[in-house]
Amino acid sequence: MNTEEKHVDTDKVKEAVKKAVEEGKDIRDEVRDITMEALSKGHLEIDRIKSVVKSVWVGATEGVGAETEKMKTTFKDVMSGLDDALEKSAHASKLAIEETAGKVKDFSQEELKQAMDDLKGLEEMLLDTVSEVAKSSKATVAEVLRDTVEHAKNSGTEVGQKVLKDIEYLRAKLQENSKETLKTVGHAASNFTADVAGAASGILAGIADSLKKPKNK
Repeated sequence: MNTEEKHVDTDKVKEAVKKAVEEGKDIRDEVRDITMEALSKGHLEIDRIKSVVKSVWVGATEGVGAETEKMKTTFKDVMSGLDDALEKSAHASKLAIEETAGKVKDFSQEELKQAMDDLKGLEEMLLDTVSEVAKSSKATVAEVLRDTVEHAKNSGTEVGQKVLKDIEYLRAKLQENSKETLKTVGHAASNFTADVAGAASGILAGIADSLKKPKNK
């Protein structure tokens, strides 16, 4: 995978979210759309997703202002928009794993496990990234961010629920064909995880486009 594929225009993401937060209109949907657009422009890998998520939160903290109650509402909308975008990213990854496993006959248990682990780690990555941004934020912002994380942990996230269902489905689905499709080797036998990441971004782009059509009409 080349450097261009891994690159995320973090400044563009940050400024788009900052503007959306400053304008204060449809923040949830704006954040969702900005996130999905950024993620669909390169391979859908965990490090790349984290970079986008962090840029979203930095933009939100820069655009939110100093009023505490407005900050709480805004960050709730930002979290909801991100959660929605990651839930759809998880769905795209699930479809990509299934699709790639059907096409590639030479991949290892290790590669499949890595793809599943990346999927499983989306919720934790989201919450950890918000906590990370809180550490470098001013006191009031940091406090509201931490409260946002705690609320998400207590109530659960869409992406967390989606991932649990998808992993259960994939394990059952792929286990049926495991004798034919999986090699029991101790090292990567193909570009399976890269193929999954590439396919997932394409699927996510299609989902993003479908969500934009009603708005354009």
